[in-house]
Order: sequence, then C-alpha cells, then structure tokens
Amino acid sequence: IIGAGKFSEDTAADYISQILSAISHCHERRLVHCDLKPENIVFQSPGSDVLKVIDFGNAAFVTDGKLTNRFGTVYYIAPEVLAGSYDTQCDVWSIGVIMFILLSGKPPFNGRNDHEILMRVKAHRYSFEGKEWGMVSKEAKELIAKMLNPDPGARLSAKDALSHAWFAKFKDPDGPNLRISLQSLKPLRYFRAESKFQQAVLY
Repeated sequence: IIGAGKFSEDTAADYISQILSAISHCHERRLVHCDLKPENIVFQSPGSDVLKVIDFGNAAFVTDGKLTNRFGTVYYIAPEVLAGSYDTQCDVWSIGVIMFILLSGKPPFNGRNDHEILMRVKAHRYSFEGKEWGMVSKEAKELIAKMLNPDPGARLSAKDALSHAWFAKFKDPDGPNLRISLQSLKPLRYFRAESKFQQAVLY
C-alpha cells in the first residue's frame, strides 16, 4: 500500500470484500481460520489486486459446541477466544481489526505490551478519534463497529457484512473515491516492522 503511492476507500472496500468473501465461504463449511492478520493475506502475484487468504495451520471445524483452544495473534484476537469459547465469529472480529488498520495505519487495540493490548481487547476500548479518521466515511466506521461488537451473537456474520452499505457505496464505479492520506498510513510501515520483530523474538 505504501509502495503504491496512493490509496483510496474504494480500494479498501475491494480488499475487505475479498477477505470477507473468502471467509464466508469457509464459514459456510463451518471452518474457522482462527488466525486472520495481514501477514496471512497476500496478493495472488506482484501487481495483482486479487487477494488470497493463507496459513490455515490453526484452522478448525466447528462441529458440536464451541472451539476452546486459544489461538491467534494478540492484536487481532477476539475477546471470546480469550475466554476459551468461540466459533466462526472470531474471524469477523479479526477482519474488523484488519479494516481498522487498513484505513488508519494503526491497530484499534494497542499498548506497551501484550498484557495491555489484551486488557483493551477485553474492555473493548478503541475510538475513531484522530486526524486519520477525518477522511474516512461514516459507513466504514459503522461497519467496523459492527464487526468489533464484543458480543459474538450480535456481531455481523461474514456473509451479512458483505451486504453492508459501505460496499454498495464504494464498489460502485460512479460512487465516491475518497483518497486516504498516505501520511495517515505511514504507521503501517512501522507497525509491520514491529510485527516482524515480535515474530523474531517469539521464534
């Protein structure tokens, strides 16, 4: 995104709809990815706009009841996963976090360490304040809020999220094309570096 030199909300809508479509396909088969994050979403090839969801190493089928194993990456993990009782809706939460980062360059739940981040996830503490959100549509913020609903039963499903007004508005060729400031997205570069450093430490 940084390398492209430009980014707009209609591009974000295209990317998020592709991710939701792939995950909706999985959920129809009761398959939960369990570890959705930007590192597990790749372009089909250099210069392509076609996205692929990868790394199903932690994925599981929901058959009877709920999943209980605590998998996930701290920034993207849903509160019900921390509680040890979850289903397909945990993936929708992760996509909401990815969308938040894609539009602002920052994670909704941040902190000085993993403990602080997880406390904010549990407390559902995030906001749309800051200049980076001044250029983002109210429809986008509304969709994020519905995907980051702490109650998985009230959270939008991946299939229902695809019908949200944000996609109708921004995937329309004649619709608005709100340019997102690359200055706002500069933190993406540092956020990615931080994520790689965390992975190296864990390894």
